[in-house]
Amino acid sequence: MPTKSVPLKRRNPNNPQIKSYTEAVRRGQKSYHVVHSDGHWEVKRIGGNSVGAFNTKDEATHRASVIAKREGTELFIHDKNGLIKDRQSFENDPYPPKH
Repeated sequence: MPTKSVPLKRRNPNNPQIKSYTEAVRRGQKSYHVVHSDGHWEVKRIGGNSVGAFNTKDEATHRASVIAKREGTELFIHDKNGLIKDRQSFENDPYPPKH
């Protein structure tokens, strides 16, 4: 079966975060994302609907981290332009984020 093309804003095959994100999408994990949309911050799942809308990025990030920790998934925090700026993993990850 051919692999599914994954659209990313940045394509750097040597970036461990990009590798991990791509693998998470391919495995169909239920990762959570904090994204800016129409003047507010939303918590969304891959392939799913919005989990919630918040006035600030901090509120959205806190709520998303609670959910991701409970479900043992990953959390991707985007900036206003949609680029991934931070990643938190609450699972066994072959490419853990470097702090």
